Amino acid sequence: LMLHLFHRHADRIRLANLAQTINVLQSICLTDGERMVRTPTCHAFDLLKEHQDGEVLEVEWTDRPASVRYDLPQVELSASIKEGAVHLSAVNLSADKPAEVTLRIAGGAISETSGRMIAGDVTAHNTFEDPDRVSIQVLPVDSAGSDGIAFQLPPCGIAGIQIRTR
Repeated sequence: LMLHLFHRHADRIRLANLAQTINVLQSICLTDGERMVRTPTCHAFDLLKEHQDGEVLEVEWTDRPASVRYDLPQVELSASIKEGAVHLSAVNLSADKPAEVTLRIAGGAISETSGRMIAGDVTAHNTFEDPDRVSIQVLPVDSAGSDGIAFQLPPCGIAGIQIRTR
């Protein structure tokens, strides 16, 4: 969520960093001698990296998703355009409910889509014994008319989707 916040407000936020990157809480990797394990945080950064150097796009809801708590929607979206492709990232904030997402892309018929995601139990994490418990997987993205896409985001899922239009 913080990466989405930073992305949407890039006109005001000039610099953000991850202060401690290795062997601490929320680090991108864990090491033990010669061994290294990528964490879910590493995968989240990988999925959202396509926004870097892109132009922020506004996301408008026609049907706002249900709230998971207070006024926080179950699904959080951020979008950008770079080198002719729309880059969309999505986060399912629910720990136990999948999210059905259908989007319309303004500006042309969709010619190609691809999606990747991480998902798992809210407490899932990678260890040296199970280094790929949380790993990037293919996210099936379906067509929803000539200018739309649809996908299901599992509980606790984070997705990165690339969309090309004609």
